[in-house]
Amino acid sequence: MYIYLFGAGASAGRNSSYGNVSYINKLIEGQNKAWVKEHESILQVTPTTFNISNRLNFLITRINQLKSQIRIGNNISKLIEIMHDFEWLNNKLSHEPYLDILAETEYNTLNKENFFKLTRITSIFFLLNQCFFGVDTRYKTLFTTLMSLTRSGHIPDEVKFFTWNYDYQLEEAMIEKRFHWLHEKKTFEENIITKRIVRYNKIWDSPAPEQLTKTLLYKINGCCATLTNPLNSSNKNIIQEIIVASNPIYNNINEINDLNHIAKFINVIIEYNDELLSKEKSFNNSISYSWLDDRKQLFRNIKISIPEKASTLIVFGYSFPTLNSLVDKAFFKGTNIKKIYLQCQEKDKKTIQSRIEGVAQRKLDIEIIDGIDDIHVPFELQNLLFKKL
Repeated sequence: MYIYLFGAGASAGRNSSYGNVSYINKLIEGQNKAWVKEHESILQVTPTTFNISNRLNFLITRINQLKSQIRIGNNISKLIEIMHDFEWLNNKLSHEPYLDILAETEYNTLNKENFFKLTRITSIFFLLNQCFFGVDTRYKTLFTTLMSLTRSGHIPDEVKFFTWNYDYQLEEAMIEKRFHWLHEKKTFEENIITKRIVRYNKIWDSPAPEQLTKTLLYKINGCCATLTNPLNSSNKNIIQEIIVASNPIYNNINEINDLNHIAKFINVIIEYNDELLSKEKSFNNSISYSWLDDRKQLFRNIKISIPEKASTLIVFGYSFPTLNSLVDKAFFKGTNIKKIYLQCQEKDKKTIQSRIEGVAQRKLDIEIIDGIDDIHVPFELQNLLFKKL
C-alpha cells in the first residue's frame, strides 16, 4: 500500500495548466514589458505561501479588466465587494504572509468577525484562482499514470492520498482524468469524489471508522469548496458544480478566456460567498486549521485511515513543520511505514529529512527524489500494478 502526502510546497514549480501558452499570452495582452517581467512567475506557478499576495493582485487586476464585459447581472456589485475583500486580505498578508498564522492571530482577537472574514475570503481566493489557472499538470500526469496501470481506469486500491492543502486540485485532476477515460459525464455519480473523500473539520470530526478505512483522499485542512452545517454536521459540496462551471472540457471550449464561461463560474462562486455571508449561518466554511482542531482526534482519524499494509510514504511538497508534529506522528506511530520517497526543493531536503526522522522516532529508509517537475510513482508500485493487468 502506498500513501501520498501533499503540502503547500506541492504548488512550487512550473504549472502549464491546460497547455495555456495562448491563455497566458491573452492575460498579458496590452501590458508593458515591465509588468510582464514582474508577473512572469505568478502567471506560470500556482500560489505558494509567499506569492499568494502577488496572485491576489493579479486576480484583482484581471477581474477589474473583465467586469465590464462579463454578463452577471446584479451580481456585479457582489463581485466588486469580493475584490474589496481581496484588497483587505492583501493588506493583512503584508504583515503576516502565512495564512494559518494570520488566521490564528485574528482568532485570538476580541473581534472574531475578522477571523470568519479571513477564512471566507481565503476560500473565495482559492476557488477563483483555480477557476482561472486550472489544475497543476503534475496532478493530471500522476492520475493518468496510475489509471493507465489498471484495467478499469479507476485509481488503484493500492494508493491513498492525504493533503494539507485548502484547494481542490487533487479532486479536479481525478474527475478530469476519469472523465476522459470513460467519455461520460455520468462519471460524477460513480466517482470517488462524492463517496471516498474525508474533509476534516472541527464540526465534523468523527467520521465512522469504516468510512475512514475506505477513504481515498483525506483533506486534513478541509477544503475551500465545501460547507458544513453546525446543526447536523452535514456537508454541502460544490466541487462538482464549480468544476463543471470552470473547466473548459465541460464547456466545449478550448480556453478559459471565454466570457460566458467566466461568468458561469463567477456566479457559482458568488452564490457560495452569499451562503457564507448568510445571517442564518446554515452552513459554515469547512476550511480548517491544525491549531484550531482537536489534534488528538485528528491524529486518531488519520491513523485509522492508514491501512496496516501501508508500507511506503511518498511526500511531495510537505516540510513537516513543527506546528504539525503531533498530527504528523499519525503517519508513523504504530504504522508499518518503512520507506519514504521525499520530493521537495533542493534547498529544503536536509531540513525536511531531519524533521521526518524527529517525528518518526525510528529508523526509516528515506530516498530523496531529485526534481519536482513530476510527482514520483515508485517503480515497485508500477510493477505491482503492471502484474495485475
